[in-house]
Amino acid sequence: MEKNITITEREYIIPIQIFNGKEYKLYDGERYFSRGTKRLHIEVWKFYNGEIPKEYHIHHVDGNTQNNDIKNLNLISATLHLRYEGKKRFKENPEFAKSFHEKGIEKAKEWHKSDEGRKWHSEHGKQTWINKPIFKKNCVVCGKEYETPFPNRSKFCHQNCKAKELRNRRKLSK
Repeated sequence: MEKNITITEREYIIPIQIFNGKEYKLYDGERYFSRGTKRLHIEVWKFYNGEIPKEYHIHHVDGNTQNNDIKNLNLISATLHLRYEGKKRFKENPEFAKSFHEKGIEKAKEWHKSDEGRKWHSEHGKQTWINKPIFKKNCVVCGKEYETPFPNRSKFCHQNCKAKELRNRRKLSK
């Protein structure tokens, strides 16, 4: 531990760390020592390194959020930090992951039914057609060349040719 941090426990069993003469407490159910809205690991980082840039977090290198030694703190992008911690939480707690997934499915159903969800899908659907490539194919019934955005599943130039093919198959099966 750095010489500026002192660890003590009081008789009411709230762990306390003291940094620069100020007490930071680890309240029940919390992961970080705090003093009001200030978290100890952030205050330690700022003391030694200055302000934390936007879109960055302070990460506990050894994973122990009670070890607030400056050597255990690292500045990392918020995106990487959240990704790392999320993967770790899902791996360590499969029940949480399952519950999280199930809740997400329910929320997704609600969102897709909402006006916002429908509007998003409408706009997204329109965007998928912009600059969609068009392919030339020959109709399997009449041989006429036609254009389609679906080269793998399109076989006919028109619904009439599709119906003619269906009638021919029915005649052959009798």
